[in-house]
Amino acid sequence: MNRERKKMKQKRDTTPPTAVSVQPTHTNPANPTILIDGIELALREDDLCFLRLIINLPEGKFEQGKFFLTRSLLKRFIEDASKALDHISENNKPEETAKE
Repeated sequence: MNRERKKMKQKRDTTPPTAVSVQPTHTNPANPTILIDGIELALREDDLCFLRLIINLPEGKFEQGKFFLTRSLLKRFIEDASKALDHISENNKPEETAKE
């Protein structure tokens, strides 16, 4: 039985994490987990971005959360999400060489 536990622990330890960001040291249990259907983004001239999290319900569109963050933090968030999803944006895809 101990061997099975040890194998399971080793397997868990070698499995790569799905998240690429560092997890917070402290969490706030008062923050609810929310479901969102959309993200609205407004870029400002002062290097801040306004991010709104939206859910679509039969009663209408509802705002679930909103944040101000810097462009550099938003860029890092997008890069981390792209890595976690193994996604390459259209702007970052390598150009295909033309066939002759």
